Amino acid sequence: MVDSTGESDANPVSGIGIDDLKQWILLDGNRFLLAAVLAAAFALALLSLTISNLAPLADPQSLFDAFSGLISGNFTLITVVVSINQLLLSRELKSPGELESEIEETADYREVVESVTNRPVPAEPRRRAVRRDRRHDRRPARSATRD
Repeated sequence: MVDSTGESDANPVSGIGIDDLKQWILLDGNRFLLAAVLAAAFALALLSLTISNLAPLADPQSLFDAFSGLISGNFTLITVVVSINQLLLSRELKSPGELESEIEETADYREVVESVTNRPVPAEPRRRAVRRDRRHDRRPARSATRD
């Protein structure tokens, strides 16, 4: 294909466009496969440089230091990312009491719709659990008021 700038974005040899390759690498590709290919390419490059004596590995301690820095950096990065995700999600999530009342209101609404339309509302797996929990919650409250 030729775009408005006159450049071709399709690779004439393989028939796969550069944009398709970018999309596969950035969005659609298997992350594990991409990580394995990159790690293998890095290891082969390091091995070939060491064998050809272009970058001899005389002191393995420097390699150990580099990898330990990468590993500790990953732990720090993962911790920061998870913390930021929790902060962002905490704005979206509600307290357990608010969620429970929202579920109860939804169940009540569904019961009203059933009674008005005289038709069963489509089945919902959580519905039985909510009713069971309601019955369970009501039992201790009644027994506490009798005492």
